Amino acid sequence: MKKTILFLSLIILFGFRGFPQTHISGNISGNATWNTTGAPYIIDGNTLIQTGVKVTIEAGVTVKFSGNTTLLINGELDALGDSLNHILITSNSANPNAGDWNNIHFSSTSVPASYDPSGNYTSGSIMKFCDILYGGQSNLGILEIDNAAPHIANDSIMYSSSAGIYLKKGYSKIENCYVSENSGAGIYSSHDGVYNDLHISDNSIFDNGEGGIYVDEMWQNKIYITSNKISGNLGGGIYINASGGSGSGTIHIVKNTIDNNTADQGAGISISSGFNIDISCNIIEQNTSSNAGSAMYIASGNNQYTNAITGNYIINNTSSFGDVIYLYFITYYNISMDIKNNMIYNNIAPPLKSVFYIAGSSYPILFNISNNTIKWNTGFSAFNLVKFRGSIHQNNISNNTTYEIYNQNSSGTADIDATGNYWYGSPDIDAKVYDFFDNGNISVVNYQPVLTDSAIVTSCIPPVITGAETIPSKNTCFQVYPVPVRDVLIVETLPEYIGSKVILCNLTGQELIRLQLRELKTGIDTRTLPKGIYFVKLVNDRKIEVKKIIKE
Repeated sequence: MKKTILFLSLIILFGFRGFPQTHISGNISGNATWNTTGAPYIIDGNTLIQTGVKVTIEAGVTVKFSGNTTLLINGELDALGDSLNHILITSNSANPNAGDWNNIHFSSTSVPASYDPSGNYTSGSIMKFCDILYGGQSNLGILEIDNAAPHIANDSIMYSSSAGIYLKKGYSKIENCYVSENSGAGIYSSHDGVYNDLHISDNSIFDNGEGGIYVDEMWQNKIYITSNKISGNLGGGIYINASGGSGSGTIHIVKNTIDNNTADQGAGISISSGFNIDISCNIIEQNTSSNAGSAMYIASGNNQYTNAITGNYIINNTSSFGDVIYLYFITYYNISMDIKNNMIYNNIAPPLKSVFYIAGSSYPILFNISNNTIKWNTGFSAFNLVKFRGSIHQNNISNNTTYEIYNQNSSGTADIDATGNYWYGSPDIDAKVYDFFDNGNISVVNYQPVLTDSAIVTSCIPPVITGAETIPSKNTCFQVYPVPVRDVLIVETLPEYIGSKVILCNLTGQELIRLQLRELKTGIDTRTLPKGIYFVKLVNDRKIEVKKIIKE
């Protein structure tokens, strides 16, 4: 039986201690505002915001969901907190756990967000500065966005028993959110596909159980994944299954830090059957896979398209039984792949695997590999090349593996053009190149002439100086506790980091507290901080390290 809420005359109930609370259930058929006077708002049963109806949730309000309950938005939801007064959306249980309630569901009739020509939000459904916790019971995420486009910004989305954000043809802008510790993927796009451009930017996506960003199907549009921190996720950092089509789609993965993710295959970035691909200016480090592609796994699609892997740091990734960067292009279309200006250091492949495994086809697939520095990697070879066409020019190649180039092109097919590389003065390049002169059944690798000085590599990532090399460091240099914190946060560091600055910021990056470490243990008074999620940064002339805390 349907229930109707009297939206202008809700009964405010008082518990035994005199605290007000407002109970919500059924149809909301007229505009309503949920404010701090009536808070907390208790969702007792499934609740529907009808088409044409707007519900406004004011800053500082708490909304609690009882078990098995969903808030379905067919109209408009305006949940706009601020940086000091978040909206808390959580379980009604005294001892909350993941999956205590279902989700907030934006349907196809919900009012989408609108933006000005500069991309700034102007109107429509929005959830901003919301902490959304302990839902996901329906296996459709805490936020389910079904062919809809609410603006999702500056939210904390945590402790779901399924995904954090679940998109079904959803095309929201998702930005500046903290998406962490969900049992499913942090952001999941279902097999219903991406039918509109999707923007995921400036988010922190940590410690999720089935991938950081997982796109199960992409059609003929664009995905922009930019300036995110994607770390510690099981099932990989970024996974995209692109379905093909006319070849008009493009995947942009730009300026992200993708680190410490694990997967069976493609732990950092995995893209299969792709469209045009732009992977540039990312830090891809310390990812681990059991099979191929600890840093990157890219397989071809059935279209003519272009790919670019440019200006990335790819360091300290480990594949237990596979190659570090796996590029598999067995296709019937002409394809180009530019691999330029990358810094590729200290990656680990097993003895019979390689840093790069590149497989082409009988169709012209042109690989342009230039101006990369590839050194200090371990495994069988730096390049394992199968049906390779293209060139390997102006690279710095040294101290990698048994072979720097291992050629598997059949004799009588294309020779490998590897002229003009810098080999760090290696006296015996022949011993590092496997070709016709080692096996008469394969083609020749032409590597003369060689550079007498190092090639210029213009990575677009500001380096962190650690001795003679410019390699980002991930070593932990401080700890914070207790988490969650109430009154005092302890920052504990190593002796060599005394003198560093500690900066405490909110989710927007606004600096709230700054101090200099003068002891191994330093206390920070957090009593005046509102409840919510914060970042603690340790900054010195060598590195920046960031940790997350929760204030209760």
